Amino acid sequence: MMATLTPPADRTDFADADRGFLGALHPCVVRDATGRVVWDNDAFDFLDRDRSPTVHPHLWRQARLCAKQALDCSTRPTPRSPS
Repeated sequence: MMATLTPPADRTDFADADRGFLGALHPCVVRDATGRVVWDNDAFDFLDRDRSPTVHPHLWRQARLCAKQALDCSTRPTPRSPS
């Protein structure tokens, strides 16, 4: 059985990803103790532009979801690890 793909125009996953959004890092660059860049989410800013016709729409949609960065607030209690 083949999985059903979410239509690229469906914004439900984006609304879910934005739920509880408090803010984002600007710039979104994470450095280690020596100052070396270990993650640069700003490198994915090109995903904010229109999709090239050579890119599969579902791949572009998934990449945009994965590139979202934010500080979120959870409305559900999180389990605490034992001390």
